[in-house]
Amino acid sequence: MCYFDQTRWACGFWRWGHFRQQCNKEYRMGETCGLKLVYETKNDPEVCKLCSDIEKKQRRYDKMYRDVQRWQREGNRDATIERTCIEMSEVAGQMHRMREEHAHRLYTLGQDLKTDLPTGYIELPEQIMLYCSALPIMVAYGSFGELMTEQRSTRTPTHVIL
Repeated sequence: MCYFDQTRWACGFWRWGHFRQQCNKEYRMGETCGLKLVYETKNDPEVCKLCSDIEKKQRRYDKMYRDVQRWQREGNRDATIERTCIEMSEVAGQMHRMREEHAHRLYTLGQDLKTDLPTGYIELPEQIMLYCSALPIMVAYGSFGELMTEQRSTRTPTHVIL
């Protein structure tokens, strides 16, 4: 039951800070008993690094979405649109994992999950989804049958890296 500082951001995310006070169960200097209690909570008005990274990825995703719309209007950009659709799904997956990690940390603290934080995969707009889904799918499986990668390609693959 040693005491540590705690930093809590405006989004609810938190982390342990520096060691502040030793409990009476641990008599050795510089050692802790292993149980952490909060000595002082420092509230930070900013959002955590994970939230700022999610915001960066959202801006990147939005830019790719606008680019695909523009390229569809211009025409004759099939390969570029294909590559960007793949990148959009990768970025959406990364944002989903980051949001899950954020929600897990809030859950372990015993807080109610904030309803204003979006969860799940980002839905691609219907126009882009229809275009991206028209491309052939190439799927690679790992040694135990789990899905490893999914790529949409109009070219014939020469090899698949697992």
